Amino acid sequence: MSPKSAWKLWIFLAIAVVVAFVLVPQLGGMLLNEHHIISSRILLNESPESVWRAISDLAATPDWYPNIVSEERLANREGHQVWRERYHNGQELVLETVESCPPYRMVRAATEGSARESWEFDLQPTAMGTELRIIESGDIPSPFRRFVSKYLMGHFRAINNYQRALALRFDEPARIENIREIKQKAVMHSLNGGAQSCSMIRVTAAR
Repeated sequence: MSPKSAWKLWIFLAIAVVVAFVLVPQLGGMLLNEHHIISSRILLNESPESVWRAISDLAATPDWYPNIVSEERLANREGHQVWRERYHNGQELVLETVESCPPYRMVRAATEGSARESWEFDLQPTAMGTELRIIESGDIPSPFRRFVSKYLMGHFRAINNYQRALALRFDEPARIENIREIKQKAVMHSLNGGAQSCSMIRVTAAR
């Protein structure tokens, strides 16, 4: 191969790499919905009260969930607890506990900057212990990040990592069931008039 042909080949390969790693995710992400809501549940051989103590003691979360480096308590916002979570990858989020109905329901939402994300924790008693269902609502404005989140990292990655760590905290196997995207709508409904009173929480009989 002549030097000129080799030079053209390298240019072609460089363009192909740009298309594969930049343009394809960007264009693919533009076809995806900006909003996503997913749900996952885990079965634990613990009472709702025991599971609640574990998930609501935010200061102790870094002790059993390695993805979180630290939890910093900030000033309350309209009577709600606010925490700054720092993660092992260097990122951080400010999360407000917008609903808290012990020991059956908690909602935490990112309310600062451009982050648009919330996690709902719903606990139901079972014959063997507790079913913990986590619903993640999220907005991803960047098409590139939408593509990466859905097809490379997976929307369930954060929830499943949390569930596995929680199961390990109780020295149990992680019995997890993921539910694909259940609905498409804007996130943060709990902050926009949708929060329900604790008296409205429905708890099913242990089954």
